[in-house]
Amino acid sequence: MTLNDFMHTESYEEYLDALDRVLPEKIDRVTPIHDFIIEVDNESLQQAKVSLDALDELIKNDRDKTINWIVKKNDAYLESGGEDNIVNNAPQINFPIGHLIEYYLLAYHPDGLVAYIKAIGIPGAKKYAKELNELYARISG
Repeated sequence: MTLNDFMHTESYEEYLDALDRVLPEKIDRVTPIHDFIIEVDNESLQQAKVSLDALDELIKNDRDKTINWIVKKNDAYLESGGEDNIVNNAPQINFPIGHLIEYYLLAYHPDGLVAYIKAIGIPGAKKYAKELNELYARISG
């Protein structure tokens, strides 16, 4: 199964429905995702060593926890306006993928989080991993 196939499964669609009920803006399921973004998400899955089957199990078995994770992360990191005049468009269908990968690593392979963050090129990997660990502790505790 490809990532595109996964994002159109019944379980993923139901997951997006649940996210739509709690996010401030509904997920855009119509606008096509650029191939480059799909490549980035596929690379992230490979770097994290997370399968689509693992993500499927996560959204089925830890639905409420992962949704809470995404909402809290969105609240913590979403920027709007400011000196860069940031304008946020509606999240696209792939929006949960990166959040689910991080949640999976925090829940099942926390020792691999910093290496994953470095591998996907996020600056300040240790600082970001610490922030994610603190957020994860708050929502899971």
